[in-house]
Amino acid sequence: MFGSLKLNVDLAPAVHTEHDLPAVSSSSSSSFVTSDSQRTLTGYYDKWSMDQNVYKHEYTKQFKTNRVVGPPPVRRDSSEYHKFKAQKRKQEEMKEEENDDDVSDDDDVKKEDEQDENGAKKQKTGTETALVVKEDTAARLRLEQPGDAEKEGLTVYYEDDEKRGKRIARYEAIEPKVITHIKELYDYQGRSFLHDPLRSTDQTCFLPKKHIHTWRGHNKPVASIHWFPPHGHLLMSAGMDNKVKLWDVMGKRNVVQTYIGHSKAVKDTDFSWDGNEFISIGYDRFIRIWDTETGKVNATFSTGKQPYCCKFFPDESKGNIILCGMGDKKIVQWDLRTGRIVQEYDQHLGPVNTITFIDNNRRFVTTSDDKTMRVWEFDIPVVIKYMADPSMHSLPTGSMHPTEKFVCYQSMDNQIVTYMQTEKFRPVRKKTFKGHVCAGYACQIGFSPDGKFVCSGDGEGNVWFWEWKTCKILKKFKAHDKVCIGCLWHPVEQSKIATAGWDHQIKFWD
Repeated sequence: MFGSLKLNVDLAPAVHTEHDLPAVSSSSSSSFVTSDSQRTLTGYYDKWSMDQNVYKHEYTKQFKTNRVVGPPPVRRDSSEYHKFKAQKRKQEEMKEEENDDDVSDDDDVKKEDEQDENGAKKQKTGTETALVVKEDTAARLRLEQPGDAEKEGLTVYYEDDEKRGKRIARYEAIEPKVITHIKELYDYQGRSFLHDPLRSTDQTCFLPKKHIHTWRGHNKPVASIHWFPPHGHLLMSAGMDNKVKLWDVMGKRNVVQTYIGHSKAVKDTDFSWDGNEFISIGYDRFIRIWDTETGKVNATFSTGKQPYCCKFFPDESKGNIILCGMGDKKIVQWDLRTGRIVQEYDQHLGPVNTITFIDNNRRFVTTSDDKTMRVWEFDIPVVIKYMADPSMHSLPTGSMHPTEKFVCYQSMDNQIVTYMQTEKFRPVRKKTFKGHVCAGYACQIGFSPDGKFVCSGDGEGNVWFWEWKTCKILKKFKAHDKVCIGCLWHPVEQSKIATAGWDHQIKFWD
């Protein structure tokens, strides 16, 4: 189209206005004619260089300043642009060569002989580098300096982190010790404080009405509480201040002993069938077996993973067996007589939260963060029943009903769900207790000794009571300023409960 057009360019610059533009002729060889010169478009579109944006910007700038009306000026040859870029590139290469020469001169002056940890010598010069034996990965790991905590008896277990290239203290535990707060450990008959003065009764239970005592001793929130078996004359609390405390319930109601054996917060505790021993797990990833009376640590275990729940075998026949739900999706079984792992149950897809024995301790049920329940035959690592449903939520805590026919779990959708422990272990849809807000908190569940009432704390510090038969809310009162994480009914007293909260307090109600 534009190949037949010719252009006669006048070198004198001219600025045109809209009124000076002539009309376009109707001839086949159309052209623009001005008063100063004649212009055609011959060869204007034949050259399309890669720097079109630069020329476009220049023309736009000229158009804005001089108000040029008409076709843009003829483009310059792109060879000039490429020459400029090549010259600039050569200048940058010359600068880099000068910097390299300076570095090489410094290396020639400073010649150093380095000796690595394996004894191989490496000599650096400006031109040659001696070949050395590749040093071992462990030799390159840097050992961190022990801190003040280690000087106070802290035992640090270091682990090699190859990604970071250093050795870090992943697992640590302090040397265990016990602090006795009472003057006399034995009475006039030679009985220790573990002697149980209470006896079981079959009296009717009532709802508590007033606050009668407060135990203060923890410096941080309380994680869980447990009654001393079988009648609860002592109360054990696990605190986030790394301590486990044993409280007197029926006497002077003071602290009896403090067990210190974890360098981080204590997650949970559990008594053996007779109460002579208890197990504690902490966020330092250690599992300790304590003698309740003397405070001596009988055994210490660790798989390197975080334990989330622990359970003694609830029968005298196998009282030397403990089960722990770990953060690596396994349930690990230890034998306290040998101190070895005798079984592992590995089927869950998330950390294990609860372990509950059912069917006369022949089976046990586990819940996990994978929102499933699995029923296991004891000592056989095969799932005999798997329960999963889209409506299920995570079940962080569970408790057995006094009749031992039902198991209740705290669900993360703000309700307590019930399961019947028959041969099929099925859910009971109608036995659901609602009203409290517990999502995000592992609030413990308590039952009255006669099984007529259910109690639980919530995330707002309240204590809720339901009737077991009708699932109706009977009572609610404010117990703690912060989260009420523990709520347990006394196993013998008809109307006494103990509550624990994140306000560092444990309260007794009657």
